[in-house]
Amino acid sequence: MSTAGKSQHSVVIGLLLIIAVLAAGCASQQPYKIGFAAGLTGRQSDIGVAGRNGVILAVEEINKAGGIKGRQAELIVKDDKNAPDFIQTVDAELISAGATVIIGHMTSAAAVAALPVADSGQVLIISPTARAEELAGRDDLMITVIPALSWIIGLSLL
Repeated sequence: MSTAGKSQHSVVIGLLLIIAVLAAGCASQQPYKIGFAAGLTGRQSDIGVAGRNGVILAVEEINKAGGIKGRQAELIVKDDKNAPDFIQTVDAELISAGATVIIGHMTSAAAVAALPVADSGQVLIISPTARAEELAGRDDLMITVIPALSWIIGLSLL
């Protein structure tokens, strides 16, 4: 290869390295994707709609305050219809869309239906309202905010 060819080759490699560094920098600025899944239609949709509205407000506040470590949060909302046979489909859609956490499944039946997803280790699921016994004492990626009723009763017996 001639000196001019080597020089052009070096310039191309240098440009590719710069593009790669810039692309990596841009990739790190992608928003954190937060999934929300709840029954937004049909029976018991009032709790799902209230939960969605609360998460929207929280994401707006987080973004207004500068985001999470400088990155904005993006909310992806899905209606799980509070239908146990549809829950895993909704979770799979959220995971495919890039959600790293799912907030929701507002009823115990919906949260229990999401257990296979929590067991898979693909995504953290945080249910702010579910409290079924099946959700207690597990070693998975399902976090419930409200403890199971038997745990609360056990405390009152102390």
